Amino acid sequence: MATKIYSSGNYVIVETDTQVFEYAKGHTLYVLTDDVFYIKEITQGQFKVAIADIDAGDIQDNEGTYTVETFTTFLRENTGFKTASGGSDAISSTGSPVPTTNIWVGTQAQYNALTPNSATLYFIQ
Repeated sequence: MATKIYSSGNYVIVETDTQVFEYAKGHTLYVLTDDVFYIKEITQGQFKVAIADIDAGDIQDNEGTYTVETFTTFLRENTGFKTASGGSDAISSTGSPVPTTNIWVGTQAQYNALTPNSATLYFIQ
């Protein structure tokens, strides 16, 4: 059976042959690193989807098989952290935003050995 990944209510659902994972949309993001999509939820861990599996037709939704383009669109539309409700200005900024040009994923020890910069978004596993 192919892995099914789809949206249901406020969740991104991942169904494999043996397990079902539920990732809350407001607490989930995705990262593409070395031809692997990582769907990450702040309390539930992560799920890896290789581009090779997408190209092989092994990743589906309720309508059919994903392409890399349609899977990327699905992740863009169904993941991403939400700001606090109620107009509380949970995120504020001064000046102009600095664009992120790099994404880094690693351990806390690897991060501690780096000199972070503002053009990189850091994820610690």
